[in-house]
Amino acid sequence: MNAFRLFLHVLAASIWVGGQLVLAGLVPTVRRFGEDATRQVARAFNRIAWPAYGVAVVTQILIFPVFGLHTTLAQNLKMGAIFTIVSIARSFALRRVFEAIRMRSAQ
Repeated sequence: MNAFRLFLHVLAASIWVGGQLVLAGLVPTVRRFGEDATRQVARAFNRIAWPAYGVAVVTQILIFPVFGLHTTLAQNLKMGAIFTIVSIARSFALRRVFEAIRMRSAQ
């Protein structure tokens, strides 16, 4: 059962974080399909990413004791909040980088 919980946690975290990196790499290509294409792709991805994030947080709570890490619910939620802030900052930075690349290539 612990192996399954760990598998779910790694899968969910991979979808959430890895998907953001893949999406960031696709942005320049997706923009070629129109102004609204990027927004539509991001919304579609969010329908998968946020549930995966929720699964990652829940399984984190279940997995930590297996590795001898005993944290309170508040500590788990705080870690989840930190991961969320880092993820949002990373997404913001990646968007700016790809926007700068797009602007340079358009000139």
